[in-house]
Amino acid sequence: MNKNIITFLHDILDNGNQNNIFYISNPSATRFFFQDYMEVKQFLDNLEDDKTYIFSLELVTSWLCHDDDSPAIVLSKPFLVTNESNPLII
Repeated sequence: MNKNIITFLHDILDNGNQNNIFYISNPSATRFFFQDYMEVKQFLDNLEDDKTYIFSLELVTSWLCHDDDSPAIVLSKPFLVTNESNPLII
């Protein structure tokens, strides 16, 4: 992984074998408002060292009306981040 380019999850799973199994233990979600890059930088700084995280962006127009069963506007394919990722790229 390079901190100045985005590595997508499908890039590391796509080895010609369509039988890949990927298990995510203890998934969590963090809300960002992206008013400035400092929020993303602070989030990245709080990630554990030597771990890679899967990041996906969705547009939520209203948290009051949002629930897990409602349709989502997905803004990106899942990509990988670490605490050394570049917040300007994200």
